[in-house]
Amino acid sequence: MKIINNRILIRPIYAEVKTKSGLILANYEHHSLYTREVFANQGIVIGKGERVEVVNIGDEVIFYRWGAHSVELDGEEVFFLDPVDLIAKIS
Repeated sequence: MKIINNRILIRPIYAEVKTKSGLILANYEHHSLYTREVFANQGIVIGKGERVEVVNIGDEVIFYRWGAHSVELDGEEVFFLDPVDLIAKIS
């Protein structure tokens, strides 16, 4: 697959979360910034268009969820988004 223009392909990172009673919630969607709604997610860049210069493949990033377009690729949920929907690159 060749990603065109300035789109980025992200594989989301899911974290295990332990409840107060000790239950582990596998594949819990990791989100940050706000607690009541999912405003941002964390993920790994797995593809990018030719015009994208702010990130490289393999970079870990935080992105706005509402700006991403969810698709299934090889049985896995991934997100296409515009670079302006990136919040931070984690070094």
